[in-house]
Amino acid sequence: MSASSTEIFAVLGRIHVLLRRDLNRITDIEWASANKAYAMEVVRLCASANHPDLKALAIRLSELMELSPAVKPGSAAAVRNPAPAPMGPATEAAVAEVTGHAAPSGPRYIGGVR
Repeated sequence: MSASSTEIFAVLGRIHVLLRRDLNRITDIEWASANKAYAMEVVRLCASANHPDLKALAIRLSELMELSPAVKPGSAAAVRNPAPAPMGPATEAAVAEVTGHAAPSGPRYIGGVR
């Protein structure tokens, strides 16, 4: 790595907080700092978000970890690979078909914590 692990962890921590708040997505900071493939997916996810800070942090992470330029935010690769859609009715039906259990109706968490 070209940068200190402290700086990489700081950028990944900020990305983690913004992704959790804005996209309800959770990332593994420690794994992203050790695995470039996972870090590239985090950068791709940031590129698909409509948050200016996420895009800037993704660019910074790409520079710090010397990630492939093909997945930097704003690249054609980032545009071709949008973030997966959240679980919807079709996915819930597919899960029910595989597991044999219907998805519970109503909110899963009391108070909407998650």
